[in-house]
Amino acid sequence: MVPGGGFGHTVGGIGTIGCAGTGGGHTPGVAWVEVRSDPPVVLTSDVAYLQENLTRHVAPGGSMDGASDLRAYDAMKAMRGARFVPGHDPATMDGQKRMEIAK
Repeated sequence: MVPGGGFGHTVGGIGTIGCAGTGGGHTPGVAWVEVRSDPPVVLTSDVAYLQENLTRHVAPGGSMDGASDLRAYDAMKAMRGARFVPGHDPATMDGQKRMEIAK
């Protein structure tokens, strides 16, 4: 994780991004990942369990730091055209097409 956000190491087009601060998810310091592709893909990890967390701007229950999650959602949504893969969404688990939320 990169403290305060920003790209860390990039390997093969995959950049690790900090979770807009510490906390969030159910483990302090949880990170989310942007895959630099066309379109970009964001693997939300446990920062956003469900697509609904992103679309409704609501932190998941059990989050260590809900405010940090919400800041991370803002940063994710700033990536125009990105596709999001929430950590535990049924659509992710079933392999269904991902929903595009950043227009």
